Amino acid sequence: MSTLFSVMILCCVADEVPNSEELTKFKQDIQRPESVLVWLIEGKNRDAIDLVPPQYKDLRDAMFKYGRQLKEIKREMREKHPYPVDPATGQIVGIEACRAHDRYLKAVAKASAPVKEAWRKEIREILSPSQIAKMNEIRWQKKGTALLFAEDFQRVLKLDQQQRATLEELYRWSTEATGNEPGGLGGDPVVMAAKEIEAQEKALELLTPEQRKAFDFLLGHRK
Repeated sequence: MSTLFSVMILCCVADEVPNSEELTKFKQDIQRPESVLVWLIEGKNRDAIDLVPPQYKDLRDAMFKYGRQLKEIKREMREKHPYPVDPATGQIVGIEACRAHDRYLKAVAKASAPVKEAWRKEIREILSPSQIAKMNEIRWQKKGTALLFAEDFQRVLKLDQQQRATLEELYRWSTEATGNEPGGLGGDPVVMAAKEIEAQEKALELLTPEQRKAFDFLLGHRK
């Protein structure tokens, strides 16, 4: 009887939320391991996911261990891929300097990938899947519709090329209006906020009913 009931529940979830298995896996994953402990510094966040002191200690130890490794990688890549900066301002000036800096960033990303993956693995061993999912829900709820402009969310929600292109246009429109692009001149804070809200509202309207259900599922919204 209980087995039949479990099957019925799973069928209902599958009907209500397309690709629920893939979405659950995404929800229980760690995207940026370096941000986990920063978020858990606040006691209310630790309480929200029922984090116990030994877990917090293990997360701190992992941060120090992998943080040191990442710092050393940046130092090594800086030596291998030097880029000039203006001694007066510390800014990167000129096309060649920007290209050199881009090579440095790509080298750091490539060398850091195995370290970050090992860090993610250790966090997944410290926290339970439900704790990770709850943490992601709370953090994603705070960001809201702005998440639709992130490539990983576009991928897991299975946005098509037209949807992605429209989102790119919306982002470009909103950043041009607010001056957030490199070299932008800024603007009225009220206008900036209004443009951002409008862009996010339009982004949400792009979703199909199935994609909207999936998005609500990721953020933990209950109907």
